[in-house]
Formats: sequence, C-alpha cells, structure tokens
Amino acid sequence: MASSSSSSNSNGDNASSSWQPSPDATSEDVSLAQSLSIWPLDSYNVELLNEVRHRNYVNPDPLEVYDLVAIGSGAGGLVTSRQVRFYCILVRHKMPRTRAAQLYTTECTRALDYVSFIYTNRISLNLQKETLLHIVQAARRGAKSCMISGELAGGDCLNAGCVPSKALLRCAKLIREAKKVAKFDNEYGVSFRPKRMSDDDDAGNSSEETRLSPMDEVEVDVEVDFPRIMQRMRKLRSKIAPVDGHERGSSLGTQTFQGRGVFTSPTTIEVVEHGKSLGDASNPTLKFRKAVVATGGRPNVPSNIVGLAEAPYTTNLDLFNLQILPKRMVVLGAGIVALEMAQAFAAFGSEVTVLQRSRLLSKGDDEAAVAVKAALEEDGVTFLSGVEVGGVATISRGGGSSSPSSAEDDGGELPLMRVSLTCDERPDGVELECECLLLALGRTANVESMGLEDADVEFDPARGVLVDDYARSVSNPNVYAVGDCVANVPRLTHVSGEMAKVVVQNSLFEGQWKLSSFVVPAVMYTDPEYATVGRPMSPDENGLVAPAPNLDPDEVDVYRAELRHNDRAILDSSDDGGFVKIFCEKGTGRIVGCAIVSSRAGEMINEVSLAIKHGIDLEGVGRNIHSYPTLGETVMGCGLQYINSKWKTF
Repeated sequence: MASSSSSSNSNGDNASSSWQPSPDATSEDVSLAQSLSIWPLDSYNVELLNEVRHRNYVNPDPLEVYDLVAIGSGAGGLVTSRQVRFYCILVRHKMPRTRAAQLYTTECTRALDYVSFIYTNRISLNLQKETLLHIVQAARRGAKSCMISGELAGGDCLNAGCVPSKALLRCAKLIREAKKVAKFDNEYGVSFRPKRMSDDDDAGNSSEETRLSPMDEVEVDVEVDFPRIMQRMRKLRSKIAPVDGHERGSSLGTQTFQGRGVFTSPTTIEVVEHGKSLGDASNPTLKFRKAVVATGGRPNVPSNIVGLAEAPYTTNLDLFNLQILPKRMVVLGAGIVALEMAQAFAAFGSEVTVLQRSRLLSKGDDEAAVAVKAALEEDGVTFLSGVEVGGVATISRGGGSSSPSSAEDDGGELPLMRVSLTCDERPDGVELECECLLLALGRTANVESMGLEDADVEFDPARGVLVDDYARSVSNPNVYAVGDCVANVPRLTHVSGEMAKVVVQNSLFEGQWKLSSFVVPAVMYTDPEYATVGRPMSPDENGLVAPAPNLDPDEVDVYRAELRHNDRAILDSSDDGGFVKIFCEKGTGRIVGCAIVSSRAGEMINEVSLAIKHGIDLEGVGRNIHSYPTLGETVMGCGLQYINSKWKTF
C-alpha cells in the first residue's frame, strides 16, 4: 500500500514534468499531443493536458485489493470511482443506510468534495464536533477505489464532444443574431455604425470621426474570426478540465492509474503503462472485488467506401483541432453530431452539405425532422437524401487540416478531397469537393484488446458489453459496465453518469437499481433545439438489457401545442415553427413520451422527464402553475388540452 508520503512524492514528480506550450515543447511532446488529438499545443491545451493526461506520469503503488476498479476515465469511470468513497464514509460513520443513500443520490456530483460536504452539513447529518476530525482522518479508509485512464481523463465529453461542441454552438448562435441586426432597418432598432475614415485618419493623424448614420441604408458584413472562436473553445475547455483531472480524483481519495487496463483473469487487471507491453513485469496489477468497464466508444468509420481509409477525413476526435475554416464541408451522416456541426460551420461561413443515407433523425419524430431541416436550410445548409457514396479521392493532403499537423509549419493549407456519390436529387451521380469531410455516423463500443475474454465477460464487438438490468455482466457477476461501451443503452453522457450510480449502489451496497427504470431525456442543440424523453431500455426474455419497443401510434394519444401561439416566442421573434408533443397511454393521462422543437427545448424537456419518472399524469402537468411569459407554458398547454378533452358537452 502506498503511503501518503509516497503519494505526495508521486504527485510532485508528476507536477514537475508538465507539458510545455509551443515553441518550448519538445518534439516528443508535439508527437504525443498529436497522437492524443489535442492540437495546437498552446497554453490552453497545455492546461488541459496537465489536468487530464499528465506528462511522464508516475502511477501510485497498488493497494492489496480494491473494492472497485473502473477501467476508463470518461463520465462513467469518473462518477463510479469517485462516488464510491463518499457513500462509504456516510455509512461507516453510523448514518442510517437509507439516509446515506438519500444524500448520496441527491447531493453527490462527480466533483463533490465529500469532506467539505460533511463539515458543511454536520448539523443535518447529526454529527458531533468530536466526530468531524475523525471523519476527515478516516476519509481515505472508505471503500477502496481506483480509475484507470487510458488516454484523456474526461473522455469524449470533455475533450471531443459535449464541451467543445457547445462552445462552438454558442459562437454560431451569436453570429446568427449579429446578422439579424446587421441588416438595415431591422425591427430590433439596432444598427451598426462603422467609422468612415478620412484621409488624415489613413495617414495616422487624429481627426474628428465621421460615422454612417442609419439613414445611409448601409448593411454591414458580420466578420467571423474562426481562429478566435477555436481559441475561446480551448480556453473554456481548459477551465472545465480540473473537475475531471487526476489531482481532483486524488483529493477525493481515489487513485488514478495512467495506462491501458487489461483483464488478466476474472479478478485481476493489468495496467499497461504507456510505452510498455502487456506482460511487462513493471506494469501494475490490480486485484479487485468488483470492476466496471467504462471504456466508452469511438466514431464509426465505414470500411466499404473506396478511398476513405486513405483520405484525411475528420471525426469528432479531431474536428476541434481545426485552426483554419474550411471553405467547403461535407458531412456524412444526419444525426445529432452531424446536424449540430453542420449548422455551426454554416454560420462560421463554410459551404456545408449534409449527406443523408436515410431520413433525417431516423429514430426521431417525423415532424421534428422536417422542422429542424427547414431551419438548417434557412441557415444555408444543403441536404442530399438517399445518398450512396461511391468513393473518396484525396486531391491534396494539405497541412493545416483537422489532422493535428501545424498549419503554420505546413503552409496553412487544408486538405482537398472529392466525394463521388449518387442521391435522390442527382441519380446520375455528382462529385463534391471539400476541405473537410466530417464523418458523423454513430459510434462503436471500445471493447477490443482489453482481455474481456479472460475475465469471462461476454460482449458484442460492435455493440459492446452485454449486461442485465442491474448493469452487471451477464457472464461475470463481479464485472459491471457503463456508458458507450455497453450494448443497447443510449450513448449519452448523462446516461453514463446515471449508470455509474447504479453500479455503485448495486455492486457494493446490495442494491436493486434497474436500468429499465431510467427515464432519459436527450437533446440536439441545433437552433431550434430538438428534445425527447422516454424509457429507452427494457430487459428481454433472457434478462439482457435491450432497446425498449417504439411507441405504437395506435396505442397512444398525442397532445400537441404550437409555439407560434406562445407569447414569449412571439416577443422573442423565435420558435415560429416550434411545438411540443406529449404522448400518453391511450385513453389515459399517463405520459409515455415527449418531443419538443424549440429554442429552449433542452430546458423544457426536464419538466416532462420529471413527470414520467414520478408518475405525474398530464392533468397534473396542466394544473401546475407556470411563470408567464415562458416557453414552458406550451408544455402546460398540452396538459390543458388533456383536461379539456374530459369536459362534458352540454
């Protein structure tokens, strides 16, 4: 067991060998950063890497045995390994188990410092002063947990998903708003008044400024500084990174091992340290009572498109490394990532074409798909439907693309590709040239080369680990799995986090929490947003978690309200095509699903999610008083429709 002094020395060693920004970075640093798809190596990305992927990291000495080991450092691995300790501290200090469970589920977040929480809430926890010091000293004697971080702590969400994409979407929205007021005589009463420079000004001499008045009927261009947009994203991402960083885990009493976790038996895991091979005698071996697989997923890359494998295509893993705005972007896919980024890059000034193989949002609401498509087309996105890609030809590999090469070092040239395809609009075939080919075709589970066979853990190579309703491996009851590496579960960050809570409860505290109890909201953050909610999982006849059956239109009643009649939407000049649809079990007010298209759909859906989770029927939603004026009143409007449907006629 590592002593506190050795841990301290280890942390000091890690801090002293931190990343350095360019041009001070070594060639080895540059190569490693490129392999991790974090580029450019500026001060913000250095701050990120120093939190989530320490340079020359020294792993701690393994404990004799762990109560729980998490393989993976995304949302699932972070929540699992860190929340274990908080709950154990509460239980071990004489708190009733039900009260501890209540606090654990309602108060814990992945960033919670449980010692601070206990001290702040010492009165409600009924803890005497003399007990507090003992709790602080005993904090590290709760359940023993650790996390194995293979690449970047925080996973896709922090580094190449939710966080960076939303930073870009914020800028895109601001650009769209700016364009509205850049038009002469717009209804908002706002105008830009650019300076008119005189000859003296051009010569560098100060003189009286002359400005264009609004009556000059001049429209101004909205200029987009793409490198500044990406720099802002990197800055904000680095600001969030410490929550997921190694130091934060250490402060919560959780060990972090950096390397690739590989099962070597049903009860042991070898940490293959970076630069070493499986079986190296110096690799740490961790013995566990329970383990959780939280290795996430990766973008799907089709193997049947000629020339694609050799092309400098882009996925979400390297999209956020772009330093030059592509003139033309072709997006292969029509799901959430595809549409969010299509709209964003169209706002930035790229010519964006989305290639649909099937219907937009193929698993979503038909009416929502039409509304979202219309909004994106208005923003300049072109859609081609029924697409069959014949091949991709690489005309030039460039040097400043989303591949982690430095634009400055390679002349600042983006690659150039030609995509050959047929589509409903051009059945005779068409060729599209682009500087950025974004693949957004879903995700594949990361389950290879991690020894699942040696751990007796059944898995499907594409879909992931097979689990039962308790998130437990169907073949090894001591191994659990959460997140994108699990078969048949929604691949969402908040689902990973919630599954982690289930694992902690069920694996260590004899819980019976079920995945089939999940009520899961999902949001696509286009403008307008598209949000849904429902129960996406149910056990099949063999006890495996499986996708819940789709709602049968003949078995539900639909209550629909349009936002064009909502006062807040009218006043905001927004959401003209938005709506709320709530689905109820036929003949009843029991809510079974909802679809919302609105500028604030992601906020509005939570009310319906809460109602489904806690059995509040649609009448209850209709009778809940909503603030005026808000878009949320449209949800209430569906409830009022249900109430009115039961009125007797006279």
